[in-house]
Amino acid sequence: SSEIDGFFSAAPVQVCEQLETETDRVAKWLVERANLLLKDAETFRARQGHSEQRPGMPLKADQVVAMTLDRAQP
Repeated sequence: SSEIDGFFSAAPVQVCEQLETETDRVAKWLVERANLLLKDAETFRARQGHSEQRPGMPLKADQVVAMTLDRAQP
């Protein structure tokens, strides 16, 4: 999208920000981490007695937590 292109034009990915490992290991870790964050968010909202998202609250199920980039794409 043009928003993503604009962002990375202004703030290109630095070498120290790149992760080089097997894709399946990263995918497994991301799924486990997202599930943990969602569980924590559900617990937090249950304790607070509300279900809406507020600033500073943990993640909701429909929020973006990661994005992959493919250098092969134009």
